[in-house]
Amino acid sequence: MVEENENEGVGYPFKLFLKEALNQQRNRMMDIFSQILRRIPMDKETSSSSHFKGITLFRVQFNFYIPIFEGKIDAYALDKWLNLLKGYLSVHNFSNRENITFALLKVAPHVKNW
Repeated sequence: MVEENENEGVGYPFKLFLKEALNQQRNRMMDIFSQILRRIPMDKETSSSSHFKGITLFRVQFNFYIPIFEGKIDAYALDKWLNLLKGYLSVHNFSNRENITFALLKVAPHVKNW
């Protein structure tokens, strides 16, 4: 019996082709993205504050949906909710006081008594 190399086999040429095609697509997308960024007009205030060692920083805005925690006794649900809350708070860089205030806004009234 002939042993095949782990990297070689029936699908190996196809895997190489697919990997190369994906790399080319990624490179084209990065080129297009760079061209789009160069077209964005920047005023003096924005350009001076957003340059760091020749790199232009930009901000991506996205929304988190943090549901109201109802106090259900379910470790998985609580862990999921806490992870969402932690992600939201880390993105917004709130102070500790603001973190607590926001968290209290996202729990049911009877949970606040805990």
